[in-house]
Amino acid sequence: VRSDSRVLTLVSVDPLRLALLIPEANAERVKEGAEVTFKVAAYPDRKFTGKVRFVSGAINATTRDLAVEAMVENKDRALKPGQFAEVDLGVGVRKLTAIKPRIAMSMSDP
Repeated sequence: VRSDSRVLTLVSVDPLRLALLIPEANAERVKEGAEVTFKVAAYPDRKFTGKVRFVSGAINATTRDLAVEAMVENKDRALKPGQFAEVDLGVGVRKLTAIKPRIAMSMSDP
């Protein structure tokens, strides 16, 4: 072993940091303290939650994404560092116009 060789990596498992990349179009709606819900492949029927604790001050010039970090409690140690997550991040509510479909009438109807 040389003096510059890495012999171990310390990993914190509770709480875990969840690193997210948010598209630039949604960047203005992401706030510290927002709740994140996510799933991992190992537990497809279980939802985990966390809170946004860091929002980067700049958009990545190459990817046009905003780096965001959430903290997740992991008391039962179900989550492992390095897992990929499918994240649901509420970025607000917006009213949209809805158009009702027209019911088609048959030729025999008056």
